[in-house]
Amino acid sequence: MSENGVLRSIPREMLLIIFAAFAATAVMGYLDAFDRLYQFSRAYEMIHFDEISLFLPSFLAMGFVIYSYRKIQDLEVEIRKRKEIERKLVESEKKYRELSITDDLTKLYNTRHFSSRLRRELDRVSRYGHDLSLLLLDVDDFKKYNDAYGHFEGDAVLSKLGEVIRGELRRTDSAYRYGGEEFTIILTETGEESAIKVADRMREEFESIMTASGQKDMAGRTISVGVTQYVPEENVQSLLMRADKAMYEAKNGGKNQICLLSG
Repeated sequence: MSENGVLRSIPREMLLIIFAAFAATAVMGYLDAFDRLYQFSRAYEMIHFDEISLFLPSFLAMGFVIYSYRKIQDLEVEIRKRKEIERKLVESEKKYRELSITDDLTKLYNTRHFSSRLRRELDRVSRYGHDLSLLLLDVDDFKKYNDAYGHFEGDAVLSKLGEVIRGELRRTDSAYRYGGEEFTIILTETGEESAIKVADRMREEFESIMTASGQKDMAGRTISVGVTQYVPEENVQSLLMRADKAMYEAKNGGKNQICLLSG
């Protein structure tokens, strides 16, 4: 191993201790301390003290260095343990926060998180003048499906729709289980035309998956989607009401379709 490699393998604290020992030795040499220690040890010898007294200061210094090094090692171990505990605590808190705002069935965010997130997004787009679109989805005739096949199968439908929605989201988008079989999606930096394309991909993919699974009834096999774009300076309630109205118009128009309402 090279000299530089050897130095890198020595802990920084040990290097400091060695440097301090050399510095102390140099100072003692400059002050003739070694001669005085020798004279001191000879004085002890004169009173029948053993020759080992000559080396006593060195033994004490070495003991101090070893003791200090061990204490530093113990301190490093304790610091590493505390950092690991803090890391696990932060991860646990993050996981708990995520679980508190996530719907267990669909793995989308829940309604509680939706309201606060939408307000933040509206504040942001109002400040910077960007586009934002909102989708409101509803599973067609979901109650009939539940009545016919049971809640377990109904939950499977909602879970599958959650997968479809997550697959279409970008990193900046967010989706929520709004309640029952209704879902909302916030599409940032997205105008009406792009929002309609996203909604149509979700509609087609969901119907395709449900048809392939053997579902023959129309109930629970399709979705209706309301699409609207944020109008500058409007409030959350106004945007939501327009998206809700668009979704119900899609249902009243025959279901399994998309309806756009502009502000």
